[in-house]
Amino acid sequence: MIKRHLHFNNNNDFKPVGTPGHDKLFKIRPLIDKVRERLLLTPKEEYLAVDEQIIPTKARHQLKQYNPAKPHKWGYKNQVLSGVSGFTYDFDIFAGDQSNVFPSDAPVNAWLLWRRKTDLYMSLFDFELAISEHYCKAGKSISRKRGRPSINNPGTPTSSRGNTPTSTRTGTLTSRNESPAPRKRARKTPAKVQDLPLNSVRSDKIDHLPIYQKNRQLCQNDCSLCSHIKCEKCDVFLCLNEKRNCLREFHLV
Repeated sequence: MIKRHLHFNNNNDFKPVGTPGHDKLFKIRPLIDKVRERLLLTPKEEYLAVDEQIIPTKARHQLKQYNPAKPHKWGYKNQVLSGVSGFTYDFDIFAGDQSNVFPSDAPVNAWLLWRRKTDLYMSLFDFELAISEHYCKAGKSISRKRGRPSINNPGTPTSSRGNTPTSTRTGTLTSRNESPAPRKRARKTPAKVQDLPLNSVRSDKIDHLPIYQKNRQLCQNDCSLCSHIKCEKCDVFLCLNEKRNCLREFHLV
């Protein structure tokens, strides 16, 4: 009797099949939302994975799936975000074609509000990329590999005995009477286009460390000069010498 009269939603609000807003999981939608709300509050682990899970059932339902590769072959298919410990941080129960429709309100509304506040144009695709960059870099430190860096030069040939390097001269040998072939003048390669980071990334004051690069490129602080110094986090070249400190000015947004 308890199962017969147990309800999680108001049946008067149910929208029939074929009408806008129809939900195949309508009767348990408040329960699903409440469980997901609590799971999303749990701090996540460093390593996460998304995989499908079968919720076993013997009931007759249109959402029931068959998967012979699972321990429980019949049940409801569920997409799960979990950690290496096996804890579930989020889930999405598969509801057929309904699950293939992405909500157009989590980035579109934010994009429309941004367009109202500024005259600059940015496509929805670029706006979503900017959001991704913000969540990936802003306020986060750079993960570095452990251990000592390798000092071996893979381009240097070695002899068959020991680690003594052989001759590094290039080209063919010439006699005393022959003159070496003239060297061709190297063509100047155009400067590579550097993508500027978001202001939220530039101004978070976390791990904006200078690193030296062999080939210099144009400084991105509008000083029209080239530099060997690059910001490790923003991945752009900036001047840093006794006369100019564009590295500091660039991050004071």
